[in-house]
Amino acid sequence: MSQPTEHDTKLQSALRWGGQWILSSFFRTTEIEGRENLPANGPTIVVANHGNSLVDGALLAVHLPRPVRVLAAGSVWGYKPIVPLLNLAGTIPVFRRYETANSIRKNAQTFGAAADHLTDGGALVIFPEGVSHNEPGLQPVKSGAARIALHSLKHLGEAGNLNIVPVGLVFDAKSRFRSRALIRIGKPINVTDHLAGLGSVRNPAAAVRSLTDAIARSMEETAPSYPSWEEARLIGRAADIWMQPQSSLPRKMELAIGTRFRQRLSALLSDAANGSSARAKRLLDTLAAYDLELSRAGLRDPQVAATFPACAVARTGLTTATEMILRFPVALIGMALNVAPVFVARLMSHGRDRDKKATWSIFASLFLFPLFWLAQALALGMMTGGLTGPWLGALAGLGVLLLSPILGRVALIFMDQFSRSVHETKGWWRLRTQRNVTDRLRALRSCILRQIEDLLRNTVHDLPELS
Repeated sequence: MSQPTEHDTKLQSALRWGGQWILSSFFRTTEIEGRENLPANGPTIVVANHGNSLVDGALLAVHLPRPVRVLAAGSVWGYKPIVPLLNLAGTIPVFRRYETANSIRKNAQTFGAAADHLTDGGALVIFPEGVSHNEPGLQPVKSGAARIALHSLKHLGEAGNLNIVPVGLVFDAKSRFRSRALIRIGKPINVTDHLAGLGSVRNPAAAVRSLTDAIARSMEETAPSYPSWEEARLIGRAADIWMQPQSSLPRKMELAIGTRFRQRLSALLSDAANGSSARAKRLLDTLAAYDLELSRAGLRDPQVAATFPACAVARTGLTTATEMILRFPVALIGMALNVAPVFVARLMSHGRDRDKKATWSIFASLFLFPLFWLAQALALGMMTGGLTGPWLGALAGLGVLLLSPILGRVALIFMDQFSRSVHETKGWWRLRTQRNVTDRLRALRSCILRQIEDLLRNTVHDLPELS
């Protein structure tokens, strides 16, 4: 077995750090839930849902608590500019029958590379749905992960301690710039224990089916599934209302907390589509009415939930204004240095399928930003050099090259703060000046709280705590 060299470890660390920097520019926050469920070492297969194209693999590669190698569709190697990056990250190609000739022979090499990595005690990431998609729930889980696990177990021997760990990837708006992401790590399945639990079954096909079914069940626990995007949106609204009945100022709930309650509520509402549950149907109808009223008023639910005490508003407003005034000069330079690549990246992602928008934005930015930074540095260096001499020109160019990413990050923080301030100020003003709208929204919100409490009281005993 080959062990990673010190150079390999440093390269992995550099790639992970760089990946975190890049992804944190697109996603405002990335939460990780259940870190303790991922074994710190030993052969491990991570199985995850797949709704955001190459971004899914990138998120797991840079944010999971241990290094992983990702299995990706062989067609990805057709995007030549990112091939060096795929190879540096140790990505393993999987060849789909409808895309590749001789896929069976080529996938034998994939199985071999996967087994070698697991035998060395490494971790793999596999997307068992087999394709990235825009559906509101998991797609049928294919048998590839189970077959790789059983194939690798032969190499590991009877004492092999191979674990399969389900991971749910959750996004509040996967294709939107500065949205949020959540990585939910579930309880591991020990493959040896699972096979032992089959008793006398020695049929390999039966073992693959059983393990695939276990993988599907574990993924359903970590990756929320909904009958439709409309119901997903309404359930998300219900979770926001229940977990935050009231606050002094608008605040967003952590994605992990909201996701847990959404899953629970989704299970309770699963029969609402055919009207078999009067309580569930009534709740969905009230949520739809509230959602429509919010949209018409141009408000967000956290604003309706907030009481906006004068002291808190004044204190927060003063603090925010001071921070923005101090950041503004630096942020303005950062915006000037980075506006062009931002515009081009957005242009390149425009019109793409929703599960590929973020991929185009992020991976295009890998090349666009350094290219623009270098062009700007050369242009300024030449201009300055022509006026003051080559040495000062070189220093000016180098300064622009080094400062562009740093000032860009300051600009990003400033724009987040500015956008949030504008939205909250508008919301506060509308709630104060449109009292009839405010009263109607708050009455609907209180009604929803009562309906959720009634639904939960009649179905479960462990109600989530109000926060």
